[in-house]
Amino acid sequence: MGIDGEIQPIHGYSGDVGFPDMSATVDLGTLRPGWEPDTDVAVAALTTSNDEPIAICPRNALSTAIDAWRELGYEPHIGYELEFYVFEPDGVVDGGWRPAAGSAHRVYGTGPFSDPTGLLLDYFDLAESMGLDLEGVMAEFSPGQMEINLRYGPALDATDRAFLCREMVREVAAAKGYRASFLGRPDALQVGSGLHVNLSLTPIGSNDNAMADTSLAPARSIV
Repeated sequence: MGIDGEIQPIHGYSGDVGFPDMSATVDLGTLRPGWEPDTDVAVAALTTSNDEPIAICPRNALSTAIDAWRELGYEPHIGYELEFYVFEPDGVVDGGWRPAAGSAHRVYGTGPFSDPTGLLLDYFDLAESMGLDLEGVMAEFSPGQMEINLRYGPALDATDRAFLCREMVREVAAAKGYRASFLGRPDALQVGSGLHVNLSLTPIGSNDNAMADTSLAPARSIV
């Protein structure tokens, strides 16, 4: 389904074959504590009724790309930096929302001046308890804008963690009466948000950084 709500005519998966059943097959290796009490979360991939991977499933597409790197002799690692805005009810415009920020916002701040919602501490604690390999959570450039950085790791695991982190951010905000948005520019008067994807490669069977120029400086291993 597209962002306009219309079902896309994708050959082999749509009306041309009668909208076949699909299954969400949970990867139990991704099971971890969730953000709700006494609830675990996991990531699933879409498969056919015959348990065959579905090519248009984003997780399956990533797995295909990882396999291609491995055929070249490399293991891809990814580190994600996720930027987003937190909004609060406008209070003036019926049904409107505005960035949730105090008057003393500062970039990379971590206290109540930069985050009057208190969500930064919630995100920190939950990311830690979920084992998302958090590296940092802070206010970003514009009022109401935040950033969460996750430690790099094998591409599929890193992406699973980033996906669950986004779900956690949105749902925890909603539970407190706010809205979190990862749109590129949800407020026309503020700077845009980015998703930074840091890619590194290691030769299979080695921890060496394949992107390092050893003629200039000693190569650093990825540990």
